[in-house]
Amino acid sequence: MHPFRRPILGRSLLLAALAVLVAPKAHAHDQTYPVAGDSILLQSDQQIFQFEASGPEVPTLDHDPTVDGTAILVRGVGANAGRTANVTLDRNLWAATATGFEYSDPNGTRGGITHVVLEPGLLSIQAGAGFGWSPGGAQDEVWVHMRIGDTGLCSRFTSGEASSNAAGTFSASGATAPAACPAQVCGDGIPQAPEACDDGNLATGDGCEATCETGPCNAQSYATTFEAIQGVIFEGGYGCSDGLCHDSVAPKNDLELTHAVAYESLLGPDGQGKASYKYPDLKLVERGAPELSLLYIKLAAKTFPNLSFVVDPGTSMPSGSSPALSQDHLLAVWKWIREGAPREGVVPDTQALLGTCLPPPTPLKIPPPPPPAPGTGVQLLQTPWDLAPTTPTSQGEDEICMATYYDVSQLVPDWAKVPCPDYLQPVQACAGDLSRTCTSDGDCAVGDTCTAFVKNANNYVGGDNCFVYDRSLLLQDPQSHHSIIQLYTGAYLPDDPNSWNGAWTRKLEPDDPDYAMHDGEECDPWAIDAATTGTNHGCSSPVVSGIACGGFGPPDMQFSLTGQGGGTLVNFSGSQEPYFDQSFADGVYATLPLAGIVVWNSHAFNLTPTPSTMAQYLNLEFAPPENQRYPVQGIFDAQWIFAQNVPPFGTEEICATYTIPQHAHLYELSSHTHLRGVGWRTWGPPNTPCQPGCPAPYKEIPAAFGGFKLCSNDLTLPICEGPRPDPPLYYSNQYSDPLQLDFDPPRVYDSPNVEDRTFLYCSLYDNGSTDSSPPVKSYANTPMPPGIFGFPGEILNQYGIGGPCPADKVVCSDGPNKGAACGSGTTIDATDHAVCGDPALALCDACPARGGVTTQDEMFILLGSYYIPEPETSALGAVVLGTLAWLARRRRA
Repeated sequence: MHPFRRPILGRSLLLAALAVLVAPKAHAHDQTYPVAGDSILLQSDQQIFQFEASGPEVPTLDHDPTVDGTAILVRGVGANAGRTANVTLDRNLWAATATGFEYSDPNGTRGGITHVVLEPGLLSIQAGAGFGWSPGGAQDEVWVHMRIGDTGLCSRFTSGEASSNAAGTFSASGATAPAACPAQVCGDGIPQAPEACDDGNLATGDGCEATCETGPCNAQSYATTFEAIQGVIFEGGYGCSDGLCHDSVAPKNDLELTHAVAYESLLGPDGQGKASYKYPDLKLVERGAPELSLLYIKLAAKTFPNLSFVVDPGTSMPSGSSPALSQDHLLAVWKWIREGAPREGVVPDTQALLGTCLPPPTPLKIPPPPPPAPGTGVQLLQTPWDLAPTTPTSQGEDEICMATYYDVSQLVPDWAKVPCPDYLQPVQACAGDLSRTCTSDGDCAVGDTCTAFVKNANNYVGGDNCFVYDRSLLLQDPQSHHSIIQLYTGAYLPDDPNSWNGAWTRKLEPDDPDYAMHDGEECDPWAIDAATTGTNHGCSSPVVSGIACGGFGPPDMQFSLTGQGGGTLVNFSGSQEPYFDQSFADGVYATLPLAGIVVWNSHAFNLTPTPSTMAQYLNLEFAPPENQRYPVQGIFDAQWIFAQNVPPFGTEEICATYTIPQHAHLYELSSHTHLRGVGWRTWGPPNTPCQPGCPAPYKEIPAAFGGFKLCSNDLTLPICEGPRPDPPLYYSNQYSDPLQLDFDPPRVYDSPNVEDRTFLYCSLYDNGSTDSSPPVKSYANTPMPPGIFGFPGEILNQYGIGGPCPADKVVCSDGPNKGAACGSGTTIDATDHAVCGDPALALCDACPARGGVTTQDEMFILLGSYYIPEPETSALGAVVLGTLAWLARRRRA
């Protein structure tokens, strides 16, 4: 393995239909965990603050606070609301314990915080003199927030739980966990609309007021973030560019950090990153990847002397007697690299971290990376799509789908070509009878021909029609929230006039030399540069807004309920970070066709007032023969996908089990629910196989559905007794961004005993039980399911495959008779609304939450990835058809 490739294990090529996010090494992006609060005590006159939460809601986090950084915020709600600053703890004062981590700072140098314990099932915080908030009066609520890296925990105490609630004091106990942590909090250091800014502190004169509104800035002004780093760090009080280090006379290791040449010294003339002196294969700055940038490694080694790095940093920087960078200054360097190391523009948050004045943040772009060298790999590109600005009248956010076509058959060497596994092989059909598959005209009726396709129409037929790869490198513009990259395996070609939402056009960046003449013109996706790129530069389908590619693409991109048709998206890459370098384990490989259509599901935020574009670049490196041994395998346990039946204003927790094959090496666990899945837990073996049981169908499904059932009881299995009382192996509470748990090294399951290979998994569903719960399912606002297999959505809805519930299951959503049955007949009318109160309010609207394919309906699926060192077959056919998209993300070094 290349010495500087992070050893990220391979991802299963899971057949995709919907978007769920998968990350290696374990923490979900912006994952938050609501926890029950045992007690809180704030006595300003005694200079005391104490908080404790214990129980299974306090999760096992795959975070090290010495590495990822920790911040604590305490705030009140109500007429006398106030808050602390967002207190960033000193990472050097954390220490690992036998069961977790402990923070000790007797002097309370950071916001008065003196002691913190974080371990599975326990979070306690203590503070003394210097604690930053004294309540000005009684509080309606007091919240405690803690973040470690990109993971948050929150707890809420209400006035009803308080034993003391007055000016200068708040004491409460026995708080239940809130249904969810607030998405937007002024003071947490995360700017989110409608905030104009959020630096987390309580200072004035730094450009961002404590109210999260912009204000005057009285510090040194710079035009760009890099210029501020140059002035504050390289040429500031750290001595980086003086005569002993990196001056212009005798710069150490040929690295000059004086103002005129510092950027080129770090990034090189092409802006791609200059190779380091000590490690030629490691760049001084790897755009998007601070942990793989020797500049950051050497700076961090002095600020955090106890950290380990991907390489030996040698002499830390600044060298000699110069002080280490402050943790804020180091974080500013980290953010600058992570956001693409731009020469121009302003990276969010760097003004406050550097203590400078900067212009408002600007959209940031990553220069396109060079493709792999000829004969070593190929590059696939998502053409740019327009990303609107954030203004008083618009939100700079969108999630889109678009398609591009590639044919790399002339770029792949013979040793990297293999026959496609069955699920990627073209399947032909008779032109006059598409239900009749064929391999020749002789398989069709007299006069008919075997010239149509029902699967993988865009791939080559026969021979070595796939290629294998064992490494991928994805770069995308920093404003991305997530990217999900999928292969279309259906029957439609890119030039089908009715399948891709319109004509394909050329989409180019404004700085592209061809932009003025060719941006927006129609293009032919087949007209590729076969000998050089395998693509048609900038040519792509229309861009369609929608969650998880809803409303995009040909008819057979529908989700498959039975595994027979539909399920025509295979997810093979993606990330939530601007840089993701994924190397498979030794011997493990993945497969793609030599030609095909790539579907790009891209979600991005532009928090600036300036329009921008969003682009991404994917390099795939061919797997050499010695790495073509073990195909990646996937877990997609959807037997109980539609086992839910959650009453309006109620909750339900269902459990099931999954038994992994003997000798499997498990390296990844994930989960999938929809909007009302608020808490998923998975326990590792041993477990006894069991099932959740199935709800009675609204209406029996007719024989025309081929015997398909929404949920089928397994009479050989007992009903699960419920969740286990011990802490789970896995916990996630955000349906749209589930935790992805990676095991390195993998967990090996060699036992012949089924119980020793069986996982128990449970999900809690909440259908509007409290004010802070997901909203109760609405009869009026729940869309019909998409049509599948020729059956319209309205027909499928009658049998319970998602959509509005039957009228006789609807209850009052509010009013004096909230929760009372109100529906009658087959539709809801004024008579039904009158049962709930005023007919004009249309309150006969609340439905049970049951299974279905839209976000308003529910799912229950265990996901994961593994490989078997001695597979029974070399094909990838073990990957289950219809699997949801997985999304690999950057792991910590």
